[in-house]
Amino acid sequence: MPAAMQAKGLAPDEPASRTVDVEAFSRNLARAIEQGGKALAAYMKPREEGKVEDSFAADIADIVKTVAKVLEYWLSDPERVLQLQQNIGRSYLDLWASAMHRLSGDEFKPVVAADPKDKRFADPEWSQNQFYDFLRQLYLLTVHWSEKLVSDAEGIDEHTRRKAEFYVRQFANAVSPSNFVLTNPELIRETLTTNAENLANGFQMLSEDIVAGRGNLKIRQTDPSNFEVGRNLALTAVDAIDFGAITVGGTTTLTSSGGAVGVDALNAAGPITASGDSIDIRGGAMQFASLTANVGNALIRSTGNLSIASGSVAGSASAWRARAAASARRPSR
Repeated sequence: MPAAMQAKGLAPDEPASRTVDVEAFSRNLARAIEQGGKALAAYMKPREEGKVEDSFAADIADIVKTVAKVLEYWLSDPERVLQLQQNIGRSYLDLWASAMHRLSGDEFKPVVAADPKDKRFADPEWSQNQFYDFLRQLYLLTVHWSEKLVSDAEGIDEHTRRKAEFYVRQFANAVSPSNFVLTNPELIRETLTTNAENLANGFQMLSEDIVAGRGNLKIRQTDPSNFEVGRNLALTAVDAIDFGAITVGGTTTLTSSGGAVGVDALNAAGPITASGDSIDIRGGAMQFASLTANVGNALIRSTGNLSIASGSVAGSASAWRARAAASARRPSR
């Protein structure tokens, strides 16, 4: 393979240029810009109307506070500052030397390799194309340096260190070259192949997801427009719904309408509220901190100890029944 084609990342049988429909490309690019404007409007409108409150400022303040504790260790000593500069500077110089060897056709060795499990850089052009290979290694070196900045810092508590590691990781993922059109070879190839239709469709889905999230990004797993009741979606009326074991830590609400709701075992740390026509909770030893029932028929069946610290029932006089093989404390009515 000629060295020029290797440098460009092109296979021998791959054309050096691709045919692009300029009119279609321009039309799709205009549609992408339009959909991007709709996405921005869908994001801003609920905030202007006061329907959505952002915690952005508080989040940024916490990030700055956390990272500042890490930087305080490094910047408090001039020798540490010099060490930081030397570490990242040496890595960049090694990368530059490797890139020059490759450009001149000499044997070269990558300075840093991506994790084989990292799908962001799985496309062959990330390694075959010299520009994208340089960009990928530059990104990875900077990320590794940032991670060591946190892991090697001394004198900070473990909770702060974990938070700093999380923030660095999230920021590093956000600025990855794979996230941007002009620095992702796979995305550039797709954009040219589809005449930018992929960008137009992507911005349209972004706009629809923000609208569906009422001002927040809510990524949909399916397209609701593909389902229609009576065509490919059925609604069936049932007389009873039975669940297996349920464990909850907060407030639990059990509701039935026109049928019965049955739970095989319920372990709840928080209060339970039941309403509807019929609620049936059955299982072994059960303990409820608070149970309130507003139903036609509430039945608690326990084969072990049943303890209800407090509770109330609204309904007929025989609406509440509590049974236990051992002891049971009945709630007041």
